Amino acid sequence: MASGGPDDRAPEVSFFSADGVPIQVFSKDGQLQIHFCCKNKPGMLPDLMEAVERLGFLFDEVTASCHPYFTFDGVATQITGHQAVDANEVRTKLLSLVQGKACESASQ
Repeated sequence: MASGGPDDRAPEVSFFSADGVPIQVFSKDGQLQIHFCCKNKPGMLPDLMEAVERLGFLFDEVTASCHPYFTFDGVATQITGHQAVDANEVRTKLLSLVQGKACESASQ
């Protein structure tokens, strides 16, 4: 994806995870860019990818690391014919996922 000047950047939605680590979601023209970082929790990568795919996006590119923290950078394109989903919906889903994983880790 070609990168233009600062005015070409997609709208950004930033928030903090349950761990206090920033999560960034950029959304523009049916494409998402996600940067996510939190404590490493079992199952986080497949759960995150499945959550975004359930919202109607397919990943084009993913870079993930699980040591010492879980970090995720991904680009996903909205599936043709799926209902439009904005960055706030993705943010809400990711925050819910992080909070759920925090609860699972505490109970194990």
